[in-house]
Amino acid sequence: MYLYGYLQQKEALQVLSQADYALQLTSEAYAYALSTKIFEYAALWIPCVALNYGGAIDKLVKTNDLGYSVNIKNTNVVDFLRNLSRDPKKTFRYNVNEYSYRYLAKKYSNIINEIADSKRN
Repeated sequence: MYLYGYLQQKEALQVLSQADYALQLTSEAYAYALSTKIFEYAALWIPCVALNYGGAIDKLVKTNDLGYSVNIKNTNVVDFLRNLSRDPKKTFRYNVNEYSYRYLAKKYSNIINEIADSKRN
């Protein structure tokens, strides 16, 4: 495990692209907040280790198979990380197509067209 100080985004993404895992930390006070980092990890096909208290990040990681979601209330994080470093790397699906700009643009375009059509009728 390596810890870096502040990096510019481009440099951070270059470092991240070489990583086996990316760490995602979530505060108990903001369990339902999502960081854009999780989507960057998925775009780079880097599995995340999301240390969390449940909430939105837990659901997103599990639903879209983005890596490991670890609820730190009921998991010994040190043991989990130690075991993770000994296990062969698991393959994840990174099912994030529904969050792509192309998909979202099409979805919103359809919504706008439906509203426009309903006003014409």
